Amino acid sequence: MNQSEIWPPVTGSDQQSRIDPFAGLGPASARRERRRRRAARRGQMVAVVVTGSVALVAGGSYALFQSGGSGDDGAPAGVAAPALSPSPAGPGTPLRQAADPLRKPPEKAPADDEPTVPAEDEAATAGAAGAEAQATAGSDAAAASSDTSPAAEPDTSGEQDTPEPTADEPAIGTCPHPDQVWTPENGHLSAGKLAALPFAPGHAVRADVVDGLVALNAAYRAAFGVNLTINSSYRSYEDQAALYDPSSPTAAPPGCSNHGTGLAVDIGGGVEAFGSAQYDWLTAHAEGHGWVHPPFAEPGGRNPEPWHWQSTLAPNSY
Repeated sequence: MNQSEIWPPVTGSDQQSRIDPFAGLGPASARRERRRRRAARRGQMVAVVVTGSVALVAGGSYALFQSGGSGDDGAPAGVAAPALSPSPAGPGTPLRQAADPLRKPPEKAPADDEPTVPAEDEAATAGAAGAEAQATAGSDAAAASSDTSPAAEPDTSGEQDTPEPTADEPAIGTCPHPDQVWTPENGHLSAGKLAALPFAPGHAVRADVVDGLVALNAAYRAAFGVNLTINSSYRSYEDQAALYDPSSPTAAPPGCSNHGTGLAVDIGGGVEAFGSAQYDWLTAHAEGHGWVHPPFAEPGGRNPEPWHWQSTLAPNSY
């Protein structure tokens, strides 16, 4: 076809624009127009690719859904069949099945030769096995404990051994004089049975007689302006054994002294002399506070000791 056969005839600028679509545009405008057209073509290609991918995914999902159904309508037994949505292609085309979020995959049916165990029997078997395992573990632990645990030793922390007497001491349980009484706890009093004398640091007596001695000291101080001078009070078994001299009657054998019971004190400051004002004052006032000068320590006694005073609870106080 030659140009004369074209109707309407193409002449001038129209002919040039059909040959070059950018004819009549400046260089910058032509470049922009080319970029715009390329971008438009790329957008069309992307849209075609995306549309095809969506169609493939939808078709695959529908086929998978159809193959997994266990009911007559393709849905699992006991679950309503998913609703069908109209196909956008119009009448005569297959219907698209909507996704059902509640649908579960079909459970595997047991093989014909696989035995079926009731749930109750399974639970009973598991419980019996667990109980047997616990009983075995308990018996093993008890056996291990009995094999490795040391034998319990009796608690002897509160007990004190009574020292054996020396050759010069009397036998345990005996005293050389009738007015002396041996006791197993003599010289072995615990700290809980003793009480410190607040007016005589370093000295203590039995806790149940301390108040009387404190009251006696207060009365003595009111009369003489000073506290009682305590030279000796409670003595341990070892202390009494160190003082004892079989050739002298001054100290009793260990286990026989009232100092070992916490019921005796030796007082100085003038009291250690018979007939002194201090001695006579104590003789007149001590018994009112629970303390006395015993008969064996009187001027006519077997062992005259004006300084030795003891509680009325002592066995030989009268």
